[in-house]
Amino acid sequence: MAGAGGIIGMQKARSAAPDGYRFVFTHNGAVVINPSLFKTLSYDPVADFDPVSLVLTSPMILVASASLGVDRLDQLIALVRRQPDAVMYGSPGFGTPPHVFVEQLKAATSLSIDHVPFKGSNGLAHGLMSGQVAVAMESATALMPLIESGNVRALAVSGESRMEILPQVPTFTELGVPDIGLTWLALMAPKGTPVEAVAAVNGEVTRVLAVPDLRRNWTAMGRQLIGGPPDVLAERIRDELPRWRIVIERAAIRPE
Repeated sequence: MAGAGGIIGMQKARSAAPDGYRFVFTHNGAVVINPSLFKTLSYDPVADFDPVSLVLTSPMILVASASLGVDRLDQLIALVRRQPDAVMYGSPGFGTPPHVFVEQLKAATSLSIDHVPFKGSNGLAHGLMSGQVAVAMESATALMPLIESGNVRALAVSGESRMEILPQVPTFTELGVPDIGLTWLALMAPKGTPVEAVAAVNGEVTRVLAVPDLRRNWTAMGRQLIGGPPDVLAERIRDELPRWRIVIERAAIRPE
């Protein structure tokens, strides 16, 4: 579900008939970040939707350009404090989860580093390669080619455990900075969708997520397949809405 940070898809899903045949595959940016990012929003993730299933969570990787000569988070922090105007960080756009997560990291470490937004993950990757920015936080899908080529160095990952594809890279929690954000994907339905339809689709999602090959391949990328009852998703939404509101308001993040 893409388009305007997920707004277009969520708006269409909000207007869809709650007949048990229409669902929306969405992400945390659309569900728990947009409500605090936009003063007016065409949907309410709680009032307008029924949770179906939390599908997966995915870690973020903090990277620094190899040209900076840093291999650890503390080295990056020390460098930025010595030269506060010499380093900038990039994101795939204003208000995207990576942007919000770096602002969360900045607050947790009292770090001052300016932000440069790009148009999507490809734009961010180009910005890192060209030297427009030296620091970024994004998913393994976006960053692993740059890590493997040696153009950037992975400094830390979010989540509860290290990634199989980057076993040498510590988690933020190991480094004393807990709770740096994860991205996640979920399935939701227009409000009022029959409970039996929600239960049926939830059961199918849980069944698919249990397929061994799928779990093995996605776990290697650090993704945690969740599934479970709708309450798992509902609880995450309740927990994260106020959490990201604080970060967004403190950093004065506004879409351009």
